Amino acid sequence: MRQATKLARLQIDLQPGADVTIEGFGMPFSNRGHPSDDWINKGTPIVADLTVLELLRRRTFVFLVNQHPEPLESDLDEKFLPPAFAYPYGTEHEFNLERYRAMIPPLVVRIPHELFSLLYPESNMANIFPGSSIYAGILFR
Repeated sequence: MRQATKLARLQIDLQPGADVTIEGFGMPFSNRGHPSDDWINKGTPIVADLTVLELLRRRTFVFLVNQHPEPLESDLDEKFLPPAFAYPYGTEHEFNLERYRAMIPPLVVRIPHELFSLLYPESNMANIFPGSSIYAGILFR
């Protein structure tokens, strides 16, 4: 005789400001003949009048999970979930030379005068200070 499995009802409520994000959503999809082709490409309802976009715009999702409720509760406790993903580039993306000067240290390259003479033979700089190095680089400051 088979034992009955304990099912759990999982409800996920989105916090204010949170949105559903699906990796790859909006990418071309083609699976002709499968019902999902019409759901995704033509906006055909999945059930009654519910379309994929309407489903994704919901704020509450309910799932029936084939797992005992107790471990599920501890596994999905908010304090154990990772923080929301964000790229580490900040939110300021406009051109700002002063900010760049503070972020980028001066780039100075030490070039031996012999190499400088090879790179720039028309220059007399390598002959001015024989035996020394010439400093060249991009200075933002």
